[in-house]
Amino acid sequence: MAASRNIYFDLQRDGELVEPRPEVTRMLKREAAGDDIWSSVTTSDPVKPYKTATIALIRLDDWYDKLPAGHYHLIAKYRITNSKEMEIAASTEFFVVP
Repeated sequence: MAASRNIYFDLQRDGELVEPRPEVTRMLKREAAGDDIWSSVTTSDPVKPYKTATIALIRLDDWYDKLPAGHYHLIAKYRITNSKEMEIAASTEFFVVP
């Protein structure tokens, strides 16, 4: 799972979960432990209850190493501000070809 503020991504390749880059994994563990890792992020706003949020661009290379060829399924999840529950916002499928 990768994240951007309170938007989280699960990426699967051919049905298997793709692990994010090691530095992203460390960052997400810090967040899970209660650290505010997003305090310096100014490029996105948190999802708020009953409001629409648009994600215009997802840069997978920020979160994952180079993707090998395969069929991918990207699931965007969100966490309402100050909530522990995750909701699925959207998903898309794509192919990486050699």
